[in-house]
Amino acid sequence: MGPEAFLGTSTEVINMKTQRLVTIPPGELALVSILETMQVGDRFAAQIGLRSSLARRGLALLAGPQVDPGFRGRLHVACVNLSPVEISIAYKEPLITVMFHDLGEAVERPYGSGAEDTYQEQDQITGGEIDDIRQHRGYALSEVIREMSTLSTNVGELKTSVDGYIKQSDAVLKRTEIYLGMFIASLIALVIFTIVHFA
Repeated sequence: MGPEAFLGTSTEVINMKTQRLVTIPPGELALVSILETMQVGDRFAAQIGLRSSLARRGLALLAGPQVDPGFRGRLHVACVNLSPVEISIAYKEPLITVMFHDLGEAVERPYGSGAEDTYQEQDQITGGEIDDIRQHRGYALSEVIREMSTLSTNVGELKTSVDGYIKQSDAVLKRTEIYLGMFIASLIALVIFTIVHFA
């Protein structure tokens, strides 16, 4: 785990050197930097993977697993917490693994040779990366989880209210039946009295 992290629903980059720990809520997307900078030779490619200890806790790596030949800089990787509980990662905690592949010969166009190779020599998490996460993440899963929890609470409260109204309605209906029965009995008694009295 490197010097910076950014959570998809946060407003600023987290300085891991001072905060020392990042906590990723359930369903949250995080962009984290790797401690080491790397330089991949023109005849090599690298493949990254998540440490199994973090994968077992529910963290998933979203960044593309390949590091192109010629890349130089600090990797920034995206990951998401797929577990139902928070996952905390400490500064300098082992996070990813890297496997290098010898391609046998140098590639014709190594990474960094084109103007579109924007991550060459990167160090800090950039505003462009943050914008990408904010603009294209849609509705974060962590927000969905919070909304579903709130919705569940509201539905529970509504059910309690409806149950209360039903009980009140049942009581009113029973009283109405009693009053209606008394009214009909009184009406029958009045009819009988009238017939007997005036007959």
